[in-house]
Amino acid sequence: MHTNTLPAQADTGKQVIVGINSTILFLLAYLMCHIAYQGATIMTAMSNGIQTELFPGHIQFKLFDSQWETNAVISTYAAGPFVCLALAFIFFPLFNLYKTKRGLKKVFFLWATLHGLNTFFGSMVAGTLVKGGFWYAVRWAVISNALAGFVAFIFFLVLIGIGILMAPAFLQACDSKTLMKFTNRQKMLFTTVFMPWIVGSLFIYLLKVPDFQLYEGLILLSLSLVLIPVYFMNQHNLFSQTIPAPQKTKIAWASLIILLAGALIFRLSLMNGISFG
Repeated sequence: MHTNTLPAQADTGKQVIVGINSTILFLLAYLMCHIAYQGATIMTAMSNGIQTELFPGHIQFKLFDSQWETNAVISTYAAGPFVCLALAFIFFPLFNLYKTKRGLKKVFFLWATLHGLNTFFGSMVAGTLVKGGFWYAVRWAVISNALAGFVAFIFFLVLIGIGILMAPAFLQACDSKTLMKFTNRQKMLFTTVFMPWIVGSLFIYLLKVPDFQLYEGLILLSLSLVLIPVYFMNQHNLFSQTIPAPQKTKIAWASLIILLAGALIFRLSLMNGISFG
């Protein structure tokens, strides 16, 4: 009995380590996109003569609603999503470059691509539900509430389409020969797709509470529109190969230290707000 349980224990250990690493890289990619989003928003607001104050979960614009001008609304609220979309177009080619190489860079590039795309398309879906964020830019640009809602519906479908198209990428990003066996497909998909999203979203919530915003939560939830198709599209994908000499499965300690240090700096520096402009 002892010898029979050893392989199963080893497989479980590898699954846990792969899940931890995927979650770490999910969060690092999120923080990168989030900081880029906030930075672009603040710089655009400053260029429009708007003073801002940055907190863990939101940006406070220091002017009355009646003082907003149309161009300022559109540019300020659209800057972050468009910067993240640009990041997605930068990181996807990098993923393609590294997908046949060993290591975790390709996992980071994959999550960075998905966070960038979701921040653009998901921000509109989430913003439409709460009447805020990216929705302001689209609403003020197209005049009609109905047209803004139609754009959100199209973006909703686009996210599902992204999940369908990006599904094979999660198989290509996995270096574990054990998890890549077709018999372990469900374990592999839970570990590399849903575990990072669930645990990562909880980490983000704890990082920002009590300033965590509904808008932010809905953006994270909109990522499910990508990940659910990824899961089901890969259920019957017979692809089970990985690179010839994959990297040994071990915790990415350096990435974990960077994540924890970055999260601590993020939290402590923004607790009382930072003013710009």
